[in-house]
Amino acid sequence: MTSLPMKRRIILLRFLLFISFLTRYFDSFTQMAFQNKTSMPIEVAFGYFMDTPKYMGWVTKGWYTLGPGEKVTVIGEPLDNEYYYYYASSADSTIEFKGEILLKVGDGNFQIKDANSEISLKNDHYRFFRQIDTADRKKFKVVLHENFVEEK
Repeated sequence: MTSLPMKRRIILLRFLLFISFLTRYFDSFTQMAFQNKTSMPIEVAFGYFMDTPKYMGWVTKGWYTLGPGEKVTVIGEPLDNEYYYYYASSADSTIEFKGEILLKVGDGNFQIKDANSEISLKNDHYRFFRQIDTADRKKFKVVLHENFVEEK
């Protein structure tokens, strides 16, 4: 009689180990991610300099909306650049993460090429992006807190 509960425990343990393996396996594909550890939803715009045979210039993408505790992957392959850029804020801007690099943003879901050209300060379609130095790492995560940012 006691052997049946032991078999169930072994099956449960194997199942939990399998789930742990899957979680680590899929996390290994995350190359550039943002995680929201604030108490409010946060919107993130992401930018980088692209240098390929087809295109050379600044690109911005957004808006990625992250609820409290949520994580989003913005690049799912190994990182090519040393520097990336982001702007993040709550809807009411009480929480804001910004820097010194002025880049264009759009409304809703967007991707903008030449995101640094013809910026007019008269419109609201730009933000000051913060620089991320990945130190040539191939994986990077930005964790947004109420009053500070972890970049790892």
